[in-house]
Amino acid sequence: MQSSPLLILHIAGGVIGIVAGIVTMFLRKGSKLHRFWGNVFFVAMLFMTGDAFIMAVSKAQTANTMAALMTTYMVLTAWAAARRKEGQPYRFDREAFFAAVVLTVGMLGFGLFGDFAPNEPRPVLFVFAAILGLSAVGDFRVLVRGGVSGAQRIFRHLWRMCFALSIATLSFFLGQSKVFPEAVRHSHVLVVPVILVVVMMFYWMIRIWFIRAYRRA
Repeated sequence: MQSSPLLILHIAGGVIGIVAGIVTMFLRKGSKLHRFWGNVFFVAMLFMTGDAFIMAVSKAQTANTMAALMTTYMVLTAWAAARRKEGQPYRFDREAFFAAVVLTVGMLGFGLFGDFAPNEPRPVLFVFAAILGLSAVGDFRVLVRGGVSGAQRIFRHLWRMCFALSIATLSFFLGQSKVFPEAVRHSHVLVVPVILVVVMMFYWMIRIWFIRAYRRA
């Protein structure tokens, strides 16, 4: 079966993004290699989510469309958190807040009243809406404070990048399990990368927020 160029770009972006994201998680934070692989992850994820959005819209897949928009939002705001200077506002903050609010309301609306294709997971939109709602609260706090600094800035960058990576990993290894050999699908191998990303995400969140490793560094 011939694959469309969009699907090829989507898969390529997803694979590169997942590899770059996992590599970045194990590198020393702030190092040159960390920044390099982080930039690779950022670009690859934008390619992946852009293609995913186009394909989901063309197939009228509501859940996938909203998931693509949410992942794009997470990647962009995480990137902005890393790029901003300590304690200074970033011109992207206001747009990020309004995007989170619109996406939250949109997901709730589609979850309650939207038309869904067969086998689309309607409840996942409510989970995404809750996470985006919390993200909007965080964006609003940044606007009120006029910026974010220290461990809070690193935490904001960390959890949003890791959450985007977890969505990509889940979508590829479990959502597209049909591309793997049957023996692999019937084993528990495909769930390992998903668990790894989630465990590493919480490890770094705890390390930055509670242990204050950032301040000691």
